[in-house]
Amino acid sequence: MTEDFERKLQRLLRRTINEIAHSQEVKHIKQDIQNMAKDMKREFASYQGSPRRASERPLLNRPNSKPPYQYGPQQPGNTDANLPMAKKYKTVSVAGTLLSVFGGVGLATFGSFLLFSTCVAAVKSRFDLSVTVLIAIMSVLSAVSAGMLVSGISLLKRTSRLKRYLKTVGNSQFCPIDMLVRDIGKDKNFVLRDLQKMIRKKVLPGAHIDDQQTCLMLTDEVYEQYLYVQQQEQSRRKEEEERRRQEEEALKKEEEAFAGQPELAATLRQGRDMIEQIRQANDRLEGEVISNKMFRLEKVAGQIFDQVGEHPEKLPDIRRLMNYYLPTTLKLLKAYEEFENQPIQGDNIKTGKQQIEDTLDTINLAFENLLDQLFADDVLDVSSDISVLETMLKQEGLTGSEFEKKE
Repeated sequence: MTEDFERKLQRLLRRTINEIAHSQEVKHIKQDIQNMAKDMKREFASYQGSPRRASERPLLNRPNSKPPYQYGPQQPGNTDANLPMAKKYKTVSVAGTLLSVFGGVGLATFGSFLLFSTCVAAVKSRFDLSVTVLIAIMSVLSAVSAGMLVSGISLLKRTSRLKRYLKTVGNSQFCPIDMLVRDIGKDKNFVLRDLQKMIRKKVLPGAHIDDQQTCLMLTDEVYEQYLYVQQQEQSRRKEEEERRRQEEEALKKEEEAFAGQPELAATLRQGRDMIEQIRQANDRLEGEVISNKMFRLEKVAGQIFDQVGEHPEKLPDIRRLMNYYLPTTLKLLKAYEEFENQPIQGDNIKTGKQQIEDTLDTINLAFENLLDQLFADDVLDVSSDISVLETMLKQEGLTGSEFEKKE
């Protein structure tokens, strides 16, 4: 009776092992191992020196061929940036493949022995020392095999994600993180941690992520360019902050100086604000012709307000400038900016832009004439002083003509 039961138990265990061996999970593992073997075969074949047809040779080995487009300075020679993607990055994880194979085989083998030993010992209701040691050894080996399998699968998944990252980046040397997040199907935090781990593990040698964590850069050259641009941007911001600080200090001094003349202070403040609007509009426009004309306008307008600030009595001379000329000019500049931002530049838009550019020449000429008129009284005073000086010198006999007569 006992022998019949043991035979039935053995048949049951064999059936269970066969079911495990033919289960979908084991089939998936076998399929993954076969796919990995094929990838390894293709990868290792690329490192062999087997002859190829001319059409199969890499583009970089052909004469007069250009390397793929890349950002950053071009370095002569066979640099990492010029290497094919399969050569530059390890797109096949040998360790992951071996761990998965040995881990899967070990888990299936040791797990089967563990299950068989445990069932036999349970049926016989006898756990002697040898059986206990055997079960413990099989448990440890199964745990180690499971750990190897998990590690191998993790490495293979990481390699698979690496391939997808590189495919998304393509031939360029940088890529937005959001694009990688969309293509990989994971959240941004996962992708960032994954990329940072790959960079630490040298899976992506020379790669960097920007400070804002918005872009992946694959080469040191691109990262150096990014740092240079960041440095220039910081310098520009500091200069802009310093300029604004100086303008605020100058405005504060003007307000203190013209504390008893609120109308003059308000006019100068409004004029500075209009000049700032002209400067900002000039920064947004890219055309060189319109930019030069706006710079000229900004400079002349600034000189006009400087002159009025030094001579408050000339404030009535710029009322029409404040009430009509400058506001209309700003309106024209705003219309030009709207025309410039249109995606399709039709004939009407081009005509409107050209009319505004021509009008700016007229406005600049008018402003320069106005500035010249503001100096009319100063020139008259200078002429009067010169006339009085010449008369006094002549009366004293100190001019050249008087000396000639005495001789």
